[in-house]
Amino acid sequence: KQWYQRRVRAQKNSEMHAIYKSALFFQCMNSLTDNLKGIIVPYFGYIWDDCISFLEEFSGEKTTPLLSDEDEFFEKPRKRKRDTETRKSFVEQGKSLILNGVLSSLEKCFTHDKEGFIDQPKFDRILNPLVAQLENLSMGSTKTNEAEYKVWVEKYVIPCLEQLGVCVGTPALLKPLNYQILRNASHSNSSVSIPSIQQIKA
Repeated sequence: KQWYQRRVRAQKNSEMHAIYKSALFFQCMNSLTDNLKGIIVPYFGYIWDDCISFLEEFSGEKTTPLLSDEDEFFEKPRKRKRDTETRKSFVEQGKSLILNGVLSSLEKCFTHDKEGFIDQPKFDRILNPLVAQLENLSMGSTKTNEAEYKVWVEKYVIPCLEQLGVCVGTPALLKPLNYQILRNASHSNSSVSIPSIQQIKA
């Protein structure tokens, strides 16, 4: 955890390095959870805050910029424009990789949690940021495309929500989960409302 959180601010591309390390870290967590199953689940307690933070940041609930204007300012004008476009593309791809890694890791965490790791406090904190991904039309690709969003939400978001529901199991926790999903079922965009309705039926 400390390795991927560390940022070397003296480096011009430190923000991009941080994104790369975060994406790599969650790919590793995804692989470890896939192989070690229930053994690795308790270790999610160390990165629970980070998972929530990324879910919030990439769903639009937070507005902290991933690009540093200061870095761009000190580059030569023509080079700055070219490099800025490249960096923005890198950042968008990095955001997708991080978010997909977080969602896949959480899905496997919920799947292999046989010892009650997901208790009421953890559930309460993860619920809203996770359900908010149903409205995250900008993810799944570097372009805001409804067809790509549908593929992304069916591959990452819905399986994660399904396993969360199976994991908690009790009516006291399933009720708020279904309620939050039901709110998205009335969304004006059918790309959001249809997956929400399908999730409730499941």
